Amino acid sequence: TLPRLDGFADRIGHGFTILVNSGSWLVGCGSPSRSSYTSVMIELPWHHDRLLLTGDFPGFSANELFDHWTKPDLLAKFWPPVAHIDLRPGGYYRFEWPTQDWYLHGHYLRVERGSRLEFDWTWNHELGKFTPLTVAMYFKAIEGGCRFTIEHYDFQEADLGSMEGISGGWTHFGDRLRSLRVETVI
Repeated sequence: TLPRLDGFADRIGHGFTILVNSGSWLVGCGSPSRSSYTSVMIELPWHHDRLLLTGDFPGFSANELFDHWTKPDLLAKFWPPVAHIDLRPGGYYRFEWPTQDWYLHGHYLRVERGSRLEFDWTWNHELGKFTPLTVAMYFKAIEGGCRFTIEHYDFQEADLGSMEGISGGWTHFGDRLRSLRVETVI
């Protein structure tokens, strides 16, 4: 079993990314640099049953980027059109797409503005199909912006086929969020 991610992804140059993982160092290929990737969010090699994505968001402070994931009016600019949020550990959230009759819901597990947000994750159209998942978001101030890292985990063997689509969703909505402050050429 891999230990939980307790740090952030940081670029160390030459196309490598360093991950602080429960006090140890892991090095993987990849870099949040736009020169190498068409998307701001990139998936990093991590483990077969969890996703780890990271990207730089110029023009956002860590608190501003955190707020875009936790305030309904800001979320609606790039992700769900409707959001109900009780932002506290144990608080319930529900993100809705009324035209599709879909909603994503769960509870906040950890709330640290500008630093970390963790919540469980279940879609209504997948109830009973998959085990509820967990998402941890990490926010780190960098020069000119914020480095944003997502760890999406608790995938069971039967859920592994959904990982590619979920990774694509994080990438897509990460790009939409980044475009609120930076013109992205893809």
